[in-house]
Amino acid sequence: MKLIYVGKKSITNRLKSLFDSNNVEVIHYSNPLKAMDNFDEILPEIIYMIENDFPRIWKILLTELKKNRNLTSCSFILEGELEKKQYDEFNFLKGDIITLNLDETIIKIKELCSNKKKDYKQIYFPNDKEISIGFMNPLDFSFISGNVEEITDTFLFFKPENIENILSFQNLEISNASLGIKETVFNIDFKIEIINNRIKCIITNNKELYLIELQGLFV
Repeated sequence: MKLIYVGKKSITNRLKSLFDSNNVEVIHYSNPLKAMDNFDEILPEIIYMIENDFPRIWKILLTELKKNRNLTSCSFILEGELEKKQYDEFNFLKGDIITLNLDETIIKIKELCSNKKKDYKQIYFPNDKEISIGFMNPLDFSFISGNVEEITDTFLFFKPENIENILSFQNLEISNASLGIKETVFNIDFKIEIINNRIKCIITNNKELYLIELQGLFV
């Protein structure tokens, strides 16, 4: 599934988690006119636009979308608080969905994804220092710590404070590592894989508690 996002800011980690979980390919444009120029090349199934970033141009973009015979099944989502006149214009131009904020947008995109695709995975991209990890180096008994960059129901990637201390850990099994999520700290075991200088930890036990704690994170 392809989604065109038209907004001045980069997508948040919550949206990135949602899109990656649903295998949605996101093409971001900060220039609506360039987005329109690439409709036929990209053939998006969803267009998501921030009204406040482009208070007039969204009408032009929506008009062009509805005129395009190749995009009859594409859904247009406009996020923002509209006045009655704007709301009437949105309906007249046959817009699909209006949302007031990011939370509503996420709900609507999830609904569209569930209708348009079958495969699904759970993945979350934490904000900086949102999820921490620490464990004892079994080779020299020093302490390794860092922050999680990506987490799923079966593995996580984390960035250690000193990556040089861990690049030789290929296939090393770690026991009783501490994983801190919000105010909860619990132990997990995992096996380390080094992938292009990224540290991947494959969870090997304590999976039940791990999954319970993760459910509150997944979008």
